[in-house]
Amino acid sequence: MKKAVAFVGREDELKRLSEFYHMQGSGFLHLRGRRRIGKSWLLIELRTRIGGLYFQGEQDSTTKELQSTMAHLWDEHVGQKRLSLIRQRDLTWDRIFTAITDYALQHTNQTFLLIFDEIHWIAKKNSGFTSKIKNVWLSWEKIGNIKVIICGSSNKFFDDKTAKESSVLRGLRTHSDIWVRPFSLSEVKQYFFPEWSHEEISLVYMMIGGIPYYLNRIINSKNYINAINKTFFTRSTIFLDELDEIINLEFNKSSKTRIRSLLAALGQEGKTVASICRATGISESSVRENIEKLVDYGLVFEKTLMGVSPKKNKSGTKYYMRDFYLNFYFQVLDGLKAQIKDNTKSNIFSRLLSSKEGFYIPNFSGQAFELLIESVIDRRANSTMHENIFKKLNIHEPNYYFGHYWESNTTQVDLIVESSVDRETRIFEAKWIATKAGLTHGYLEQIRQKTYTPPRGFRLSFYLVISKSPTKGLKEAAQKQNVQIVELTDLF
Repeated sequence: MKKAVAFVGREDELKRLSEFYHMQGSGFLHLRGRRRIGKSWLLIELRTRIGGLYFQGEQDSTTKELQSTMAHLWDEHVGQKRLSLIRQRDLTWDRIFTAITDYALQHTNQTFLLIFDEIHWIAKKNSGFTSKIKNVWLSWEKIGNIKVIICGSSNKFFDDKTAKESSVLRGLRTHSDIWVRPFSLSEVKQYFFPEWSHEEISLVYMMIGGIPYYLNRIINSKNYINAINKTFFTRSTIFLDELDEIINLEFNKSSKTRIRSLLAALGQEGKTVASICRATGISESSVRENIEKLVDYGLVFEKTLMGVSPKKNKSGTKYYMRDFYLNFYFQVLDGLKAQIKDNTKSNIFSRLLSSKEGFYIPNFSGQAFELLIESVIDRRANSTMHENIFKKLNIHEPNYYFGHYWESNTTQVDLIVESSVDRETRIFEAKWIATKAGLTHGYLEQIRQKTYTPPRGFRLSFYLVISKSPTKGLKEAAQKQNVQIVELTDLF
């Protein structure tokens, strides 16, 4: 297994965290992001650079054990022995927070940074943590020299404890959330696999996204196929069990099996609520409730027909896997689970690949490539718009939005990007395997006349996104149909 690499990237997040630390007065900030995204990595680097107390919750530790750990950390941080001398059974969050308050009052010329990582394991049920920190925050805010960061992967925690009107921690936050996003394609190449090709990195991204912990599990070998096989398709892999870790983080035991069935039912073609009900036998009310949570938690996303009012949308909203790893798990790993658990030497990955088409996994690569393209264009993940794709599309302002269009068993538009600045609608056809498909005159005419209608006054432009360098024939066909070709290098 590849050793953990030194801290890389995240300079924008570090800059924002540093600005938070140096701002006048006390502050309360939420650092959020997907499990395994590198939040702890980032916070430990922050502590290394500017100091502070870093306290991480643990799932298996009791509240008393966590309080004892916090007491020792605080005493070590300030260079005294006070809290750590108290018997564990007599420790409370009140006593710990009171000690912090007293010390901060005596040292008003210092700034104290308190980082509470894995907050959902610290603020467990009946721990009393959330109510106590809410009470003490009134004092800390008045003192003006305490900065608090709470961090966690559980969207459920933040929804329940900070977002609702009745939430205990509602109103404490003094700064906007900092979201830790996946690394981009170019960052994955720069920091993890500089010797791998764009195609190889793109396929890895389609499997696990830009998740540092996952990427760090892949052996950085020149032999790409062997590296991928050892990482995902041998019995030492972590990627069969990771599914349960993700589900357990957000859902209780009673709903775990239901959530797994629901995710498995989505497939790569997406499903409406009605089709999910038919496939799983789960009631409509339960499907809607859980799908809504999966969307809120960023694991699933919804596709609605672009340019069609909800009343006229007979096809309904379709739901798809948002998370790259979950998509890869259900489309590829789940069906091979038995083989993988027994495998030590066989190259399962090479057998999956289509020998004539290179790095193509049947019933996976095509749809996963669409998800990849959408993630690159998604402005929520690319607010700086540094990627080459925006230059290729001639989009310079974030005033655009994207969506989809399909008709049952007929025309499907892989991706639509509409810009209100230049009043242009950009139509995308994604082909992991580059062919002339999608460049026929009939297909373009269907879009222009029979199916999707752009907003009034918007001009249409067409793009074909491919994984390999275009052939001479493909270039000629694209030029004839006035279609621009987007290559993988444009996504980096």
